[in-house]
This record gives sequence, structure tokens and C-alpha cells, in this order.
Amino acid sequence: MKPSLRIWGSFSLLYVALPVVLLTLNPFEFQAFTAAEFWVWRFSIEDFSRNVLLLFPFGLMLRYIYRWPHKFSLLAGLLLSSFVEVGQLFVIERTSNVVDLISNSSGALLGSLMYQGVFESSVVTLALPFTFMLIPLCWVISMVSSFRPDFVWAMVPCMVAGLGLFQFISLGSVRKKIVLSVWVVAAILPLFNARLAAGAIVLASVPIVLYGLAKVKRSLLHVAIPPLLLISTATILQQTYVWYSSIEDWVWISSRHLSWITLLLSVTMACESLLWYRAEQSTDFRVDR
Repeated sequence: MKPSLRIWGSFSLLYVALPVVLLTLNPFEFQAFTAAEFWVWRFSIEDFSRNVLLLFPFGLMLRYIYRWPHKFSLLAGLLLSSFVEVGQLFVIERTSNVVDLISNSSGALLGSLMYQGVFESSVVTLALPFTFMLIPLCWVISMVSSFRPDFVWAMVPCMVAGLGLFQFISLGSVRKKIVLSVWVVAAILPLFNARLAAGAIVLASVPIVLYGLAKVKRSLLHVAIPPLLLISTATILQQTYVWYSSIEDWVWISSRHLSWITLLLSVTMACESLLWYRAEQSTDFRVDR
């Protein structure tokens, strides 16, 4: 891998790991550790699937950057999850769960397997990591929208930008459909958890959006993606300001933390979209795998 791609990949890995840490340690109200709050074994399909998805992009990025065997992605996922679960021992309203270690590490392994099975022998560009970096941002937006419904509108430009980025990934039609399906499920599924009706509307709009993007020239789409993410950032900033100026009840502190996490991720994503716009024009960022 060329140095420029390695630098971008390393940043992508950091970005997809950051929401894992921030979301799982929310609401950041720390306490002294007590033996009574040790590890538990608690399983539910909903929680298990959510934790698998949480580290899926992380495993994909690991394979993308280092080409390590899958067992290293599994180990890295286990180490990141262990760091989080130990941290939760010191956070009020959080419980460290052994099942989370299994589901998180399984998600990292699944991402590594996904990269090998779909991308490894293909020509890819920076659009690949950038596309999967949008997934955590969509997750956090969907979580905040369960407390403040207007936040869901910030997800729409993110979704359109993510789907538009597939135009820049050089994959065969079957592989591209597989990747597209995985991206849609991974990015939108948490929205069903937060707001069922909004999730159904967003999912139903995906074919329409894809049809519209297919009609847009590649050059125009290339120009449109950074503004889409800037619009999303502006929407999140406006909603965060309204929220903080209208709600004084500290019961909402957890969800208000989430709004700041969303803003942090969104600003980073918007800035990186401008870098992507410039980098994609350079042949230095295009490499045959």
C-alpha cells in the first residue's frame, strides 16, 4: 500500500474506533469501581446484533490497511472491546457484559472477512474507506433522533453521500450490489431501533435515491458529496443549539452528550470529504489490489 493510502487508512481506522469508545462510555459519569459491579453474562438478539455491527467497519479497515490474517482482526476487536468493557466498570448506568466481548470481536472478524471476499482483488480508491466511515455517523444520528426527532433529517444527506460514493468504487455489478446491501443495512438498521416509521421511510427511499444517482454524471456527483456532508453538519449544529437552549432538565444529559458526539463526528466527516474531493483527483490514491 502506498504511503498516502496508509495514512488515509490509519485515519479511517481511528475514526471508526472513536464512535465505539464514545458511544459505549456515554454518559461519561464516572464512579469509583466496586466489586459488586463486576462482569455479567447477559444475552439478547437485539444487543448482540448491534454490537456485531458496531465493530464491523473496524475489522474492514484493519484488513484494508494491514492485510493481516483474520485472527489478528479478531484479536484487535477483542482488545478494543475489552478496553471499553473495563471502562464501563467505572461509568454509572453501564454494565460490563462478557457477551459484548464475543459480539464485538465477531463484528471485527466479519468486517475482515467481508473485505477479503469482496474487495481484496479489486481496484479500489479512497471512496472505499470513506464510504464505511459514514456508517458510524449514521448510527449516532439515529440514536439522537430517538430523543430529538428532527435530528433524523441530518441522516438523509449522509445516506445520499454514502450511496453516491459507490459510484467511485470499481467493483463488478454483483460485488457492488453485495456491498451496497451491506452498507444500507449497517447504516440504516439502528434507525429502526430509534424511530420505526422514519427507518421505513428512509429504507423505502433508497431505490429512488439510487436511481437518481445513476442519472447524475460522475463529475457532478464528485462535486456534490462534500456539500451534502456540510449540509448534514449544519443541520446537526442547528439542532444541537436549539436543544441546549430549550432543555434544562439534566435527566437529558446522556442524550445531550450524544448530540455533541454526533457534531464531532460530523465536522470531522465534512472536513475529510473536502480532502477526499482533492485526493480522488490524484492518481497517487488509485491502486490496483
